[in-house]
Amino acid sequence: TSGSLSPRSLSVASASAAWVTVSRTVGRAQAQFRVVDSAGRPLPGVAVTASLTGLTTAFRTAVTDRAGFATIQSEDLAASDKGTVTFTVRAAVLPQHAYLPARNRATSAVLRR
Repeated sequence: TSGSLSPRSLSVASASAAWVTVSRTVGRAQAQFRVVDSAGRPLPGVAVTASLTGLTTAFRTAVTDRAGFATIQSEDLAASDKGTVTFTVRAAVLPQHAYLPARNRATSAVLRR
């Protein structure tokens, strides 16, 4: 029966952060997380939720693309702001898959300005 099947697993393979310029005076902190299955193949359609702390505090969710990347951005920040924004994965959800944080190669991405 389908109830006896063990779910497939997923984990975060990589994380990176960058500053995205919106205008001369405004930008956003951005993180990219790559989600893979237990064989290391990218997984599209995974809802990745991350907390943002530092210059901004928020929770944001994005869905992975065909290459397994979820891109999460902060709200607009002043380009003159200095400090850090840390993005930390809090959840990764795909039906019939189990998120296994212990298998993550990366869990956080930090932008320092």
